[in-house]
Amino acid sequence: MLCEISFSQTINVKGIVFDKDSATPMPFAYAVDKNSSNGTVANDEGKFSLSIQFGDTLAFSYLGYNMTKIFTHTLKDSVKNFSLRLKIFLRQKTVELKPLIITSHSFTKEEKEYYERRIEEYKRMSSLFTSNSYGGGLNIDALYYALSKKGKELKKLSGLYQQLLIDEIKENRISADKIRMITGNDTLNTKDFLNFCFLPDQFILSASDYDLFLSIKRCYREYLSSRRKK
Repeated sequence: MLCEISFSQTINVKGIVFDKDSATPMPFAYAVDKNSSNGTVANDEGKFSLSIQFGDTLAFSYLGYNMTKIFTHTLKDSVKNFSLRLKIFLRQKTVELKPLIITSHSFTKEEKEYYERRIEEYKRMSSLFTSNSYGGGLNIDALYYALSKKGKELKKLSGLYQQLLIDEIKENRISADKIRMITGNDTLNTKDFLNFCFLPDQFILSASDYDLFLSIKRCYREYLSSRRKK
């Protein structure tokens, strides 16, 4: 008997996310179902697993890399026993100086608003549950929501969406072209530089442009000194 996959059926997608240029796995890359906004983060070996409806569109992203979309309706012949195995390759964003051309992606207004609503929904329910617990009362709806599968899923997705939004801000504030302009080094390996000069998320999000400028300049001096010693 032949079993034909349909758009209403759930399939399990597993795979590995790779850097296209080096073909090395990419730990903690993001995988999001654009239809349901369900998502996950790859493990430290770049592996991910996600349940979706066949036909949904998957989006894979990582800070400093172009987003890659997979349209699962085109992979019907690759679905076996309601499972789909994928190898995803992400390419670093192209940056050219003089003239400056940056290819990038950003979330649409609708995507941002959706992510922010889901984050606020989780915060609101968590706050309600916490305030009732400390106050001696017990809100059954909040308790059920916190312990339910939906509540746990929303907690996970809330953290994922919040990190996606943070990463977009970071990508704008400490992009490769800005770092190279601040340091005056057009050939600087910014990935190597940022690994050396760790800037906490909270600082990148809240620091003034001037403070961020000074921190990058200071880190660059230390970076050069470190390389000279080697």
